[in-house]
Amino acid sequence: MVSSKLIKKDLMIRHKFKVKEFSRKILKYLLHSQLANDNLKKRLSNQLYGRRSRQQPSFIKTKNRCLITGRSRYVFRSLGLCRHEFKRKALEGFLPGIGKGSW
Repeated sequence: MVSSKLIKKDLMIRHKFKVKEFSRKILKYLLHSQLANDNLKKRLSNQLYGRRSRQQPSFIKTKNRCLITGRSRYVFRSLGLCRHEFKRKALEGFLPGIGKGSW
């Protein structure tokens, strides 16, 4: 079982990213628009890529984790389950349309 500390850390990073995502998209749009002059572009790029931007959460640092066990490896994105739980749920019949092939 994975420690709850790692799961909490991952959830916190996801939440921080979700809060900042909209403002970052607006800044990127304004930075790359034709209407912005050089002075405005310099200030926008400083906000996006300056020193403080390194402290902002990055979605790359998050890991997909199994909803049941918290494992971070071999997780099916569509189901949110690791391969062990996928196999267990398929054998128990909780995943409709998935039968035993050859595992």
